[in-house]
Amino acid sequence: MVVDQGILCEDHRKLSTRASDTEEASAVALPRLDALETQICGPPRLDALETQICDLTRRVDILGRRAEVGEGRSPQNNVPIVGLLEKVEY
Repeated sequence: MVVDQGILCEDHRKLSTRASDTEEASAVALPRLDALETQICGPPRLDALETQICDLTRRVDILGRRAEVGEGRSPQNNVPIVGLLEKVEY
């Protein structure tokens, strides 16, 4: 098979140019996509979520301790919760 070196070099140059153009377009497009995502979804709220999770965890711990000692009230009818967590042996 006979291959014309000039054609291969020209094809390689075209492919290299396309790859370079694609990289440049990506470099421009990615920040725009990030900005658009921020506009749609809002700014990252990981700190706020972490704070909510910590607050909920703390509340669950407090309710668990109250239940262990028989403190607290039922949310349905405001009746004191007594002996909610009893030890059961099998």
